[in-house]
Amino acid sequence: MRKKKNLTSIISAIAIIAIVIIMCISSRMQWPYSYIRLTFFDGMTLIFAVIFTYFLHQKGTEKRQRKEYCERLIIKIQEQLEAEYLKRPTVEKNGIILLTIRSIQKKLKLLAALKNEVDEKDIGYAQDRFNEYEEFYGEHCQDQNYLISSESTCIRMLTLVSDKLEEIVNKLYE
Repeated sequence: MRKKKNLTSIISAIAIIAIVIIMCISSRMQWPYSYIRLTFFDGMTLIFAVIFTYFLHQKGTEKRQRKEYCERLIIKIQEQLEAEYLKRPTVEKNGIILLTIRSIQKKLKLLAALKNEVDEKDIGYAQDRFNEYEEFYGEHCQDQNYLISSESTCIRMLTLVSDKLEEIVNKLYE
């Protein structure tokens, strides 16, 4: 990302310098010898056009990069939600499940902090559904038989979160 930004900055600077050099050369040359006539007014117009397009390009790039970051974050959350040990929790996997729950919670908070890109209601819904899963698991993490019998409940809660995140991705590019 930074390399692209630096490249556009360098290209814009070279364009401005080239315009100024052409203006200086064309002001010194007389009519039969000057192939390029560039008055001061024309040169300044070109310089402002280059600067204006540079800033428009940068503004669009930053918005796109924030949306792409949101999308990557959502994809990471969805990948974690697809983990088999979350859908079919066991007492043996308790440590891994708790670490994954914390990781997903942090990513959801990061996503909620990007208020300009995502709707607060949508991310709030996803957080609430995931909090339900966390509470459910926290209450029954030591009862292996109950966890086995309530596998469909775990899958339903995780699917609700994943579906809402998919909706958020679709809304990003509307």
